[in-house]
Amino acid sequence: MGLIEDILIRNALAITLDSENTIHQSADVLISGGEIIDVGQSIARPPGFTGRVIDAHGMLLIPGLINAHTHSPANHTHGSGDRQSHPAFMWM
Repeated sequence: MGLIEDILIRNALAITLDSENTIHQSADVLISGGEIIDVGQSIARPPGFTGRVIDAHGMLLIPGLINAHTHSPANHTHGSGDRQSHPAFMWM
């Protein structure tokens, strides 16, 4: 097994972000090398597949959500509080 494990998720309620916002009632998802290779029903294990198989029956599978928010108006002050000893500047 490499650093990134291959995974086959079976039987998930899967919500996609494709152009039709497809919802699969019983989806399989094949992940290899950290990338989604296939989404569908009854996906066959690839030859030589030694990864983990997860039965996701009764579970919801959604695309990864990343916390990518920023506080750009205060970005120019980042680190300036290090030079201040007043408690009002401790958040910077």
